[in-house]
Amino acid sequence: MKYCHRCGKMSEIEGEIKFCPHCGVSFEDAQQPTGQPGETPHVPGPAQTRASGSATEKYTPWEDREKLGLIGSLFETWKESVFNPTRFYKRMPVIGGIGNPLLYGLILGFIGLVFQMVYQRFFGQLLGPSQWYPFLGEDFDYNFYDFSHKLQSISNLVNIVIFPFLLVAWLFIWSGITHLILLIFGWHKEGFEATFRLIAYSEGPSFFAIVPIMGSLISIVWQAVLVIIGVKEVHRLSIGQSLLVIFLPLVLCCLCCCGFASMFFGLIGMAD
Repeated sequence: MKYCHRCGKMSEIEGEIKFCPHCGVSFEDAQQPTGQPGETPHVPGPAQTRASGSATEKYTPWEDREKLGLIGSLFETWKESVFNPTRFYKRMPVIGGIGNPLLYGLILGFIGLVFQMVYQRFFGQLLGPSQWYPFLGEDFDYNFYDFSHKLQSISNLVNIVIFPFLLVAWLFIWSGITHLILLIFGWHKEGFEATFRLIAYSEGPSFFAIVPIMGSLISIVWQAVLVIIGVKEVHRLSIGQSLLVIFLPLVLCCLCCCGFASMFFGLIGMAD
């Protein structure tokens, strides 16, 4: 009888065998246990295995596309991250590269951009001057309207082309600022990779751009809430610390803008 160090089971087959009958791994390739020579290895029981597995289980559906498929993994990740963010971020692996979360963020962000452009074109035609001013006759400049319409189409095309680059830059900037605040206060429990992953996976609310007029505002507020929860769970902070990490850069930015504005108007007043 031989003990398999890979699956932790004993083979019940008499005689010399090279492969474990339970997991199929070669006994020679299996990692040898640490301990004193001749010491009987400890085999964890089912209860211990379940307890330890539930405590350390890390899983994100988007990173399991081979099993769930592209659409299935995208939907499951979106649903869990948007509507059950606490559980999602507790299970999110803090390592594993930035490629998967970056691709997820790009897909959801692009979906939001498409909805915004569709609504912009729809309301532009519905409320545009071509619907309300034709009765003005010669006073209405149709040539200028056609020119502005073509210019808007070109602008949409440019937005589609440069959007991925802008979103990637924004995710890195946002992650860098957030992680810098964590480093300053000494609150970082994980590395920059974990911070980037949680922010990239917070792009799910971009889908709410499907809601007319208020969709963009809903997306921004919802995403901010997800990032707060993500920072809290990934870096194991209190809710107050998470709020400070997220809103401190915004407060500093507002103070800087107010300071520059005061200086600008002060210089104008001195010039007068």
